[in-house]
Amino acid sequence: MRSPRSATSNNPLTHFTELINIHSAFHAGAFQQVLDFDTSSFSSSNALPVRVLQLRSKIALGQAKDVSSELASEKTPDLIAVKLLADQEQGKDVLSQAKKLAEQHGQENLNVQLLGGIVLERAGETEEALALLSKHQGSLDACVEFYMRGVDCEANSHTA
Repeated sequence: MRSPRSATSNNPLTHFTELINIHSAFHAGAFQQVLDFDTSSFSSSNALPVRVLQLRSKIALGQAKDVSSELASEKTPDLIAVKLLADQEQGKDVLSQAKKLAEQHGQENLNVQLLGGIVLERAGETEEALALLSKHQGSLDACVEFYMRGVDCEANSHTA
């Protein structure tokens, strides 16, 4: 009998399907559920997306200071973007850092695009935020974040 892990490891969609529930919980605002989610059976390729969702959930639950401390020496662009979001949530000015990160890693990195876009938009840089988000490759997250803030992603999208 094959274990559930080996049964799904040959499925090319496993990478995406194992994230559905935790991703849905995050967007439904069930942040504590995201933190409590058992991810021990997830593939290693999903470790970073899960960590980003869990850290963002901590920020949403008022734990931005803890997230900033946890990521203080982080070098991974995705996690630097999370740290900037946490720092901004605490009232710190991270605009220049966000712009630099977007310039260096915003072309290909979805988390940098999404979280950098959120930071830019919250700082009043809506046009720059939308330009950064326009680089995303089919991510609904990018438009959902702005829609929830009353910004029409489609009407303001920039085509490259």
